[in-house]
Amino acid sequence: MSLVAGLAGLLMKAKISAGWARPIAWALLVAAAGLLAWLAWSQWLGARDERVVAKDRSTATIQILNRTIPTERQAGAAKDARDRAFANEQTQLKEAADDAAGNGHSPLDALFDELR
Repeated sequence: MSLVAGLAGLLMKAKISAGWARPIAWALLVAAAGLLAWLAWSQWLGARDERVVAKDRSTATIQILNRTIPTERQAGAAKDARDRAFANEQTQLKEAADDAAGNGHSPLDALFDELR
């Protein structure tokens, strides 16, 4: 017994006339095949899209890291240079205050002279 004949028999048991049972059975089978094809296509397309999105995200992450890491290194170098300059300035101010105190002058005058 073929699938169409079996489905047509079920339709005739459901009070559908014999003249309509066979075309309705074909229509149901074609619709079911189309639905299965659509589901398979959507699953394949969804999996493909997930792979494409994951690849794009990893590519974007790599690009961001390639830009971020050198920028962070430059920022770290700039911070180190700023810290060295501040420490150097503080050392010079302390030396000027110590020299002024050693010469009998006010250390504050030496500091103010340096700050001018």
